[in-house]
Amino acid sequence: MFFRKRRRWNGEVIALLPMFDLTPDILGGPLAILDSLDLVYRKGFSHQEGALFLAYNAYATFIKTEDPRSVNLAHRINLAEEEWIKIGRATPALIHGWRDYIKGIKASAERHK
Repeated sequence: MFFRKRRRWNGEVIALLPMFDLTPDILGGPLAILDSLDLVYRKGFSHQEGALFLAYNAYATFIKTEDPRSVNLAHRINLAEEEWIKIGRATPALIHGWRDYIKGIKASAERHK
């Protein structure tokens, strides 16, 4: 039973990735995705929060590598956050924590230019 529920949750998260213009290849492949999802599933994240977690990880990588896709991804993340907070599928506290993390990544990238 647990594995069916988990497999369904993973599938729901993966199904949301195209809205961020993300593919498994961009995220490091299926095993990297599953490793990341292992962390958040145990914490009880909704599948929307799981997708945001993956999107924020990709966004941090894009910032660190100065990838121009970061601009598009930031826009897509903001749209999803607004909607999912409104309908109660994403927790504002999680999102604020992820935004703080990104601020730190950006500050670090600026210092190393």
